[in-house]
Amino acid sequence: AFTDRIGEFRQPGIEAPEHRLLERREPYRHTISVCERCGSRIEPLISLQWWCRMDGLAAPALERLSRRDVRYHPESQHRFAIESLETAPDWCVSRQLWWGHQIPIWTCASGHTTCAWPPPAACGECGSEQLERDPDVLDTWFSSALWPIATLGWPEETGDLARYYPGDVSVTAREIIRLWENRMIFSGLFLRGDVPFTDVIITSTVMAVDGRRMSKSLGTGIDPLDLIEAHGADATRYGLLKMSSTQDVRFSAGAIEETLTPVFSRGPSVPTSARRTTARARSGSASSSASRRSTSSMPLSRASMRRKVQRPMG
Repeated sequence: AFTDRIGEFRQPGIEAPEHRLLERREPYRHTISVCERCGSRIEPLISLQWWCRMDGLAAPALERLSRRDVRYHPESQHRFAIESLETAPDWCVSRQLWWGHQIPIWTCASGHTTCAWPPPAACGECGSEQLERDPDVLDTWFSSALWPIATLGWPEETGDLARYYPGDVSVTAREIIRLWENRMIFSGLFLRGDVPFTDVIITSTVMAVDGRRMSKSLGTGIDPLDLIEAHGADATRYGLLKMSSTQDVRFSAGAIEETLTPVFSRGPSVPTSARRTTARARSGSASSSASRRSTSSMPLSRASMRRKVQRPMG
């Protein structure tokens, strides 16, 4: 912690009695980021960022969700989607990365900013033609929010955009309802005047055996190809469907192995009427009795068993 090396960060003379600037020291534990390459401590750097106000963006989306123009399934996730929009803070949309959509903001020599697309020829405030584009890029989720229209050719008015927007169904997991689904909804309303889809189906999330998220870096992931090789594709599919009946379920190999257990491990289940018929049929010929005994261990359907048992009585 920084308290271990406080002398290295002390300004000269700050503790001199005549200044009386330092009242006391209070050691405490906190998280220090470390560079993954060199191991050096990373000091947080306060910098200016670009933000989107959420009150104006969220209001139309909240209205559509309340009217059920967009429905989340199950119902509990619909309530969560509304709550996440009602409590959404302003959105920091700028990132200091090399990869991404560059923010469409230009600054003139006088410090005026112009946000426009296509690129403006002059400052929108003073008319200066000396413009410099902001080097930041958009948040990944901002770009992802444009997915329903960007993949169809937007901002051009293409035939695919006219035919396929809005769509019908989006299938996803609940951890990106706030990050992606809601943002696609209010972005579609803002840019196209309509919601991108009418139904959002939230699937279950299969966790690791110990309850943590499956992760390559943590080594908690499971290779489905190994399961398919051991149990078969159909058994793997059925087992996953069985264990994912609720949210955040822990992976269980037993659910897959259960599908491989024979349905009739001790022969078929014979209905009561068939048992009575079987008892009467025991008085028949020895050959008929032997025939019945030879077939009694075969896993037959209930209708098939009834036909075979009743045959000697004819």
